[in-house]
Amino acid sequence: MKKRVSMSIVGLMMSAANAANLEVEIKGISAIEGNLMIVAYGSADDMQNSTNAWQKVIRKVSAQQETLHFADVAPGQYGFMIFQDLDGDFTLATNLFGIPSEPYGFSNNPVVHGRPDFADIAFVMGSENQTISISLE
Repeated sequence: MKKRVSMSIVGLMMSAANAANLEVEIKGISAIEGNLMIVAYGSADDMQNSTNAWQKVIRKVSAQQETLHFADVAPGQYGFMIFQDLDGDFTLATNLFGIPSEPYGFSNNPVVHGRPDFADIAFVMGSENQTISISLE
């Protein structure tokens, strides 16, 4: 048991040593109002339940482009889903056909019809600082 614990501690120390900073640029904000609702996942399994999100952020919109900063991000795969909550109900508004009526976007900016799969939005975070860009639709 001690050997496993020490290996886990070494693994955590290595992850921390390889951690880098991540900037997420959110572009295409047409109305400077409401909040950006941001959720990030670290795996396809985590994406099945929003309570398993790696990060959740609510940020008041103050400009047509916003930048989020995440420090000490461990190497791995991550995926972001964002929408601009214009009506203040903390839920992505949709029309009668289920099509979003509030601006939304995903990491990798995939063209999807419906909720994307993790593979559509996943990007690899390495041990170097990184910037990704997400455009709202």
